[in-house]
Amino acid sequence: MKVSVRWGATVLATLVALGGLASAAHAQLGFIPPRAPLPMVNPAFNVAPGLQIYNNLYNAAVLGRTVRQFPPWAYGYNPYPSPVINTGTMVNATPYTSPAYNPTLSTYPGMTGYPGSATLSTNPYGYDSTLSTSSAYSGNSGYPSYGEDPAAGFLRGTSDVIRATGNFYKDVQAARLMQTQADESRYIDYRRKLIEEARYERGLLPTTEELRQQQLARDLAWARHQPPITDIVTGKPLNDLLHHLANDPARPKGPDVRIPDGVLDHVSVTSPTAPGTSLGLLKDDGKVTRPQSLAGKEYDTVWNDLTRTLESVVSEDLKFAHAPPPGKIMDLNADLGKLQNMVEKSDLSPSAYIDAKGYLDQVRASLQALQDPNAATNFNHKFNAKNVAELVDDMKAKGLDFAPAAPGDEGAYRALHEALVSYDYGVSQAQATPAAPPYKQP
Repeated sequence: MKVSVRWGATVLATLVALGGLASAAHAQLGFIPPRAPLPMVNPAFNVAPGLQIYNNLYNAAVLGRTVRQFPPWAYGYNPYPSPVINTGTMVNATPYTSPAYNPTLSTYPGMTGYPGSATLSTNPYGYDSTLSTSSAYSGNSGYPSYGEDPAAGFLRGTSDVIRATGNFYKDVQAARLMQTQADESRYIDYRRKLIEEARYERGLLPTTEELRQQQLARDLAWARHQPPITDIVTGKPLNDLLHHLANDPARPKGPDVRIPDGVLDHVSVTSPTAPGTSLGLLKDDGKVTRPQSLAGKEYDTVWNDLTRTLESVVSEDLKFAHAPPPGKIMDLNADLGKLQNMVEKSDLSPSAYIDAKGYLDQVRASLQALQDPNAATNFNHKFNAKNVAELVDDMKAKGLDFAPAAPGDEGAYRALHEALVSYDYGVSQAQATPAAPPYKQP
C-alpha cells in the first residue's frame, strides 16, 4: 500500500513538472491557445450542461420505466377505491420515508402530527381525480407544504422543454418565411420602380431619328454661316448644302446663281460610300508636287518609287476607265508606310513635321479613293453645269459627293461654297414668300 501511494505521488509530481515545462515552453514560443468558438444556436441544444435534449428524453424514458416498478403506496397515498380517509402515516417513518413528503423526523416546537400525514380525497385512478396532501406540522403556519412527487415534476419539466423546442422550431421557420416574403416584396417593388423610371426617362429622351434630324439641322446651320476655310476644303459644308438642296421641294423656285468659270475644274468628286477620299491629288496625270518638308535626300528613293507608281496608275489604268490592279495598290501602300516611318524618326522641326504629316494624309486619302470600284468614273468626271441648280441636278443624278480639295484648290472650293449659300438663301426666301393670288378680271 505504501509503495502504491509513493508511486502515485511520484507520477503526480512528474505530471505537474511536465505541465509546468509545457506551459513555460508555450510562453517562450509565444503560443496562444485557440479561443473557444462563439456560442451558436444549436438545434439540439442542451437542457443541462453536457446533456442534449435527445439524451434527456432517453433518460426520462428510462426513469419512467424505473418508476413504474414501484407500487403506488410507496409514494404515501392509498391506491384503493375512495372514500378512504387515513389520519395516520401510510409508511413507517423509520427507516423509510415517503419521497413525496417531508422527510424530517425531528419534533419542532409548536408543530402537531408526527412525522407526517396524507389525506386521499379521491381515487387517483378515476376521472378528474386530485391528490391533496397536508403537512403534519400544521401548527407552524410558516412552514411550506410539499407538492407533487419528483418523478411527475421531472416529466413535466421535460415536456416543457420539448414544447419549447417545438415552438422554437416553429418560430424559426415562421421568421424565415416572413423574411423570404419581405425580400421578395422588396425585390419586386425595386424592379418595378426601375422599369417604371426607365420608361419615364425614355419618354423624355429624343428618339434616334430626332437626334439625326437635330444633327442635320446643326450641320446645315454651320454650313450656311461662313465656316472656316479649313472646314470648307474637307468638302463637308458643300455636301451638307448639296443634300439639303437636293431634297428641298422649293428648289425649282430658286434663283439663277451662276458658278464662276474654271471653278468646277478644280473640284473633285467621290462616292458617298467612300467619304473623305479624293483623287484630286492625281489630276495632273498622277504627278504630285513634292513638299518642302520631304525635300531631303534621305527621302529620294522612296519618293521616286511612290510617284512612279502613281503616274503608272493614272496613265495605264484610270484614263482607260480601268480599276488599278491590286499589286500596284500594295506597292503604293508599302512606299507610303516607309515615308511615314521615316518622318516619325526624323529630326524635322515642328512646323515641317506637321506639313509632312498633312501631305502624307492626303496621299493616303488618294490611295483609299483608288480602292473604290468607281475610282475610274470619279477620276474622269466632267462638270457640265452652268449654275448651281444644274450642278445640284447633276450631282444628285449621278449619286456623287464633293471630295476634299487637293493642294492649290482651296480658292475654287471657297467660291463654290459661296455660290451654294447664295442659292440656298434664295430658295429659302422663295419658300417663305407666299405666292400672289391669280388676277381676276372684274
